[in-house]
Amino acid sequence: MTDKPLSEAERKRYVDGIDKALGLTSPAQGATKPVRDAFVECGFTLVEADLGVRMLESGRYFGFADAATSLRSSGIGGAAMSPIMRTAIEAKARQLEEAGHVKTERAQLAEARRGSKSAGSSKGAGR
Repeated sequence: MTDKPLSEAERKRYVDGIDKALGLTSPAQGATKPVRDAFVECGFTLVEADLGVRMLESGRYFGFADAATSLRSSGIGGAAMSPIMRTAIEAKARQLEEAGHVKTERAQLAEARRGSKSAGSSKGAGR
């Protein structure tokens, strides 16, 4: 049995359900437009691009490439990632990082480490 691709309306309902479950709100158009456009340029639909922006805003992904790869491998679009798409995602990630639209993977990892260190040190402060 083969799964047929979801219609745009079905994808939107699916994405909205995920957002609601995660407590995410819809992205602000102004600040996220370059990132949303980057997802579209890499072959994602508009609905997938919106989800990708929300994934980045959630702080659970380390940069554009991580979010885009996760989005594509999740199967929401029903398509596998081609080597050409992977290359486009990596190139677009570098462009977005250089332009300052998204944090670099290295910066996000450093923030995550600092956050875990400060959380660990604050636990013992009350003793």
